[in-house]
Amino acid sequence: MPIELFSKALGHISQNSTIQSTSGIYREKDTQSVGSDTFGDRLTAVTVRTNGTLSESHIKSVSLEANNTTLATASDPTPYGSWVLEPQADTAWFGPGNASTEFSLHATVTADAPGGKTVALEVPQVSDADGDGAYDPGDTGLFLEQDAPRGGLGPGATLTVEQTAEQSVQSDSPTPVALSLQAPETNISTTDDVIPVTVRGNDSERALEVALKDVDNGTVAQSRSGELDATGTAAFAFEALPGRYQIHVNAVATNDSARSESFTVEPPTSIRFLNRTAAVQRGEPALFDIILEHSDSARIRLEGPDGFVLENVSLAAGNQSPPYEIQVLTSGRDTMSSGPGYHLEPNDSPPRTNQWISAVEQDPSKGPPTDPESPQSNDSRSAQSSEPPTSTANEPDTRSSNRSVNTPTNGSTGGTANGTVPSKSASKSAEPVGGGALAAGDYTLILTGPDTQQATAVFQVTADWSASVETLVAPRDVTLAGPSAVRTHASREDEVAVGDRLVVAVNTSGLGMFTRNISVGGPPPHAKNSKAVTQTTPTVPAGENDHTKESPSAFVSIGPNPKAESGTQTPPGLKRIKTANPDQFYVVAEAGGETVRPGSALETAVVLTEETPFVPRNDGNRSAEISGQEAMNVIEARAALGGVSENGSLDLPARDTVPINGTTTVAPGTTATVHIDGANDSFTTNMDVTVDEDGTYETTADLSDYESGTEYTVSVTADGDQLSPVRSGQFLDTRSGTDAASGAGGGGGGRWQSGSSETGAESVQTETSASTPTTGPADSLPEPDPELPKKAIQRAWSAVPEPLRIGPTQLLLIALGSLALLAVGLGIRRLVRP
Repeated sequence: MPIELFSKALGHISQNSTIQSTSGIYREKDTQSVGSDTFGDRLTAVTVRTNGTLSESHIKSVSLEANNTTLATASDPTPYGSWVLEPQADTAWFGPGNASTEFSLHATVTADAPGGKTVALEVPQVSDADGDGAYDPGDTGLFLEQDAPRGGLGPGATLTVEQTAEQSVQSDSPTPVALSLQAPETNISTTDDVIPVTVRGNDSERALEVALKDVDNGTVAQSRSGELDATGTAAFAFEALPGRYQIHVNAVATNDSARSESFTVEPPTSIRFLNRTAAVQRGEPALFDIILEHSDSARIRLEGPDGFVLENVSLAAGNQSPPYEIQVLTSGRDTMSSGPGYHLEPNDSPPRTNQWISAVEQDPSKGPPTDPESPQSNDSRSAQSSEPPTSTANEPDTRSSNRSVNTPTNGSTGGTANGTVPSKSASKSAEPVGGGALAAGDYTLILTGPDTQQATAVFQVTADWSASVETLVAPRDVTLAGPSAVRTHASREDEVAVGDRLVVAVNTSGLGMFTRNISVGGPPPHAKNSKAVTQTTPTVPAGENDHTKESPSAFVSIGPNPKAESGTQTPPGLKRIKTANPDQFYVVAEAGGETVRPGSALETAVVLTEETPFVPRNDGNRSAEISGQEAMNVIEARAALGGVSENGSLDLPARDTVPINGTTTVAPGTTATVHIDGANDSFTTNMDVTVDEDGTYETTADLSDYESGTEYTVSVTADGDQLSPVRSGQFLDTRSGTDAASGAGGGGGGRWQSGSSETGAESVQTETSASTPTTGPADSLPEPDPELPKKAIQRAWSAVPEPLRIGPTQLLLIALGSLALLAVGLGIRRLVRP
């Protein structure tokens, strides 16, 4: 859009009148061809200033006109010494080509404007601070609705104010005026918006010309006109642009002058961090580059996870240009070092005991720092420290074959060696523990400039950790109110019978006080690796994360084994029992909760997500680390009675001491009850028994009061649950030979042991003595009852002493020995009786 500048034609000016449009001070022509925009463009704003000798105070108004119509008028200049004319939205349109519109600027002077003074209007150079092409306060130039702003138009013709007769009789030689001015004496910043100048004189109504001159090249950067008011004072304001300046003021009539000392307008201070370290393993330094622009000092503050200030230092720039590389030594340091071209010193007096901030000598071979706002803002150094920690601790399977109670063992290498991790809920301490090493958590560096401008950088300190879990079971009829009750009643097992109490003993290492934040229950861990894995479920594609924001950040998971069938359930009603050792606790399934179906395959583990300070963040994917995985199966609660015959009956001798024993799958320590009920409820005998560590039980009954042949039923229950099938039987006569015939007799004082039986029947009870060997193979197990798991049979068989286990080899030897004895006997008989 070509612009026709001020014409050469001279207009005229008079008091209380306007500069005539015939002066052609400004003419806008739009010569673009007719297109989709038939209106061409619109003038939205224009800033106007005068370079004449007439003071701004004698310019009553400046207006913009087109086609003899006033479009906008401004009475007072802005602090920048210009008038801003902004036409209404529906005006100031001009068409293309021959439909161009001529705009004119008009100035109205006051009645007391001194004659001989001049007016020269101009449109300043374009200044568009935000670059949006629209006028904002402080901008200069001519602004169009569609096209880019224009500026530097003029000045136009210089017009002279006519002198009145009253002014003609005044002296042609005004008296001198003494001028003084007040300007900035020290450096200022562009954030101050304007440079204020105050001129004082010993007279009033004296015209002044004030110039802001560049000290380096002597050019006039900005100029203002005005006059002393009735008090002999005049105020001016110049736009604050970077540079070294001096203020010059001249009295127009007498050429008296004054000037200020030079001062500097500095760009605004800028401070920021570059190459931020996002996460670092404890023991490694966290590196940061500090940028100071137009500032030579700053303060650095290190705050811990609880918000307490850990260290406060000052950075003073020297002969080195930024960036200034510092490091946070997560293991602590003894002394603070400074860089080759800058200095660090503590602000605390006396300095804190533990210190971490130090300088890093600038490496000349290192490339320029990366601006965090650019696509290359990711710190390459942080990549090496954001790898998740790898556990080096071996966790052998400590599962034992016996059923003794195993309490958690503290696997930590020491409180201060690994560091105690503070948390939001922990007691707030201004100093981390662990010999000066920073505990795992989120830390904040705060950089503060001289003008209180701040920049922050947050980094995470991670630490190696591990956990182990042990699966235990406790009887269904006990109360587990504290750790002592767990240690008393719980036994190490990898199977839990329906109705028993599932207990998980958890031991952690490297977590310190953070262990108290581990909750119970959460998404089951379906991961193969023990470290740095993203959690997924079988129904979620690999790579997608099933840890929602609602799930806990650290938890003990007890849920379906990933290899289990879909029918597997998660135990409900979990509670946590803490111990005196902060690294250990128990997870207990509450009594009376929903029953978990037999056959469920469970898995338990300790899971920490990246929302904890121990797992590095991975682009918001909420990665997790798992440690201490263990499996447990849910089995039926069953019991078997020893001595059941092939037809399923259990006949007992009617005497005063009758042993009754068997095996069960319920937890050791469970109180079970053996019931003997007569036919038609004729009598009832109940005997409580306690399940041994090997899963067996035994009691004796006095059955001497019952008649032989009396029928009854026998069963085993625990806490109201039926454990064994109901077996029928009848009392046997205790006469000699009867027991041998029935296979259930004996000498009264012997123990009833489990022997071999046919497939499908319970173990048969036989009374053993030193003279009556027990039959059955010594190198094999009894045939299992399909109602009992093989493990229960193994436990019962292992309880039989080795000398009583007779296998095929022993039977063969006995047979051969018998034949030998028979042969010897026959030989002796022939010798005696030839």
